[in-house]
Amino acid sequence: MTNVSEYWHHSGQPLASLAFAKQARNSGIKRLVAAAFEDETDPTLASLVDEIVWLKVGQLAKLIAVFTDRQIKQCVMVGQIAPKNLFDIRPDLRAMALLWRLQQKNAHTIFGAIAEELKKDGVELIEATPWLKR
Repeated sequence: MTNVSEYWHHSGQPLASLAFAKQARNSGIKRLVAAAFEDETDPTLASLVDEIVWLKVGQLAKLIAVFTDRQIKQCVMVGQIAPKNLFDIRPDLRAMALLWRLQQKNAHTIFGAIAEELKKDGVELIEATPWLKR
């Protein structure tokens, strides 16, 4: 795993993203790219990664492009989106299609569907927990 990327959803857990980046780097990960969410991600993260790309909640196509444009094959989710930002979402066409297909809309189904969209484009969502325990 020399090409793990980070993909953060956080506000209530800002330390999780920073801890993840530090642990990944200490574990020998050579390249860290963060897809960070405006008004969510701690800007300090930029100093811990090789590249940070700022997104708005709902920009699914841009999120996936962060990884595919850089040939990144694995990513993790760390943290969460603040509930206040979930009500101010402006989904792009890909996100709207994803939401339209879901019969039930909750955190589990939405994040599962995001993982499937990533997978369609060759990006595997892997578990973040092992990285946070090291």
